[in-house]
Amino acid sequence: MPRKRLNFGRRKVLSTTLGLAGASLAGCLGGGDNGNAAGDSSRDSEGVPDALTFAGGGEGGAWSLGATVWGEFAGQTFSDVSTTSRDGGGESNIIDVAGGDVDIAWTFSNTLYTGYNGEGNFPRKFDELRAIAAVWPAPAMAVADPQYETFADLAGASIAPGEVGLSGYAAALMLLDYHGVSENEVDIVASGYGEMPSLYHDQTVDSVHVMGSLPHSVISQALSQRDGRLLPVSDSVRNQIMDERPGWTEIPIPANMFPEAENGDRDVMTAGTYTVIFTRKNMSEEVIYELTKKNFQDKQQMVDAHSVYDQMSIETVTQGIDGFPLHPGAERALEEMGANV
Repeated sequence: MPRKRLNFGRRKVLSTTLGLAGASLAGCLGGGDNGNAAGDSSRDSEGVPDALTFAGGGEGGAWSLGATVWGEFAGQTFSDVSTTSRDGGGESNIIDVAGGDVDIAWTFSNTLYTGYNGEGNFPRKFDELRAIAAVWPAPAMAVADPQYETFADLAGASIAPGEVGLSGYAAALMLLDYHGVSENEVDIVASGYGEMPSLYHDQTVDSVHVMGSLPHSVISQALSQRDGRLLPVSDSVRNQIMDERPGWTEIPIPANMFPEAENGDRDVMTAGTYTVIFTRKNMSEEVIYELTKKNFQDKQQMVDAHSVYDQMSIETVTQGIDGFPLHPGAERALEEMGANV
């Protein structure tokens, strides 16, 4: 029988996520007197606006650092533009960009599709969103006690999928469900990434699950403290997810990425998404054009901020967003740089 669920930090996550979404939702549905609303001509005219706001993710993460650099790019390119970079989240950024509180933001490709189509937690179709570029892959990763060889084996086990309300948490439960394991068949210990390796080391949980860049510190730290195996996503499940869920794709965890894992000496196939930079369709074409070019031409500034941006490539700039509408400014810049858009 499943043991009692533990819940580390759930209230904090929900209040933060819903607070961001709720504040911006009023703007995107027309509530309140918001000077940054999407229809404000000072921000959405074809010319360069007076101010730009960028939103990443949690403080110090790759999204947050990328948003900061884009603010610097804007300051370097447009001398009369004031810039603000702030923290955010995958879902709240969708609502904030659509509502005009944020101009350019970071999210996952699957979340972008979900928001665009008004599915999941989103109250309407946010079809005013436009992609700028996919910048790096974000596989869903799981490490488990060696007795568990597949996601299907985790029925009856205890798992740490991250914090409630975040993309990694939802991805872990989705992958379990696709492998025939329902949420009610596992004991969920919801916690922040900082606690997860200790939970695994202390055998409070049998597996930890994350979604993000390679290599991932949670997986590395967990494996440094206790034996473990990387769980693959089966071929049939990967194909089904890609057929049913736009924005998802197959991503390998390369051999020796996590050498401490029992199967770390070979590629482990999983599913995942891409981190995507996006905006609104009525954002200045000149701004998006210039910043898209600068992102790739001055790539080293992004890499200096966080090494994961070394994975950015013109060749993979539409991975995970194939068929999603690009902003005209981004499309023009990417075509000039040789991307197949």
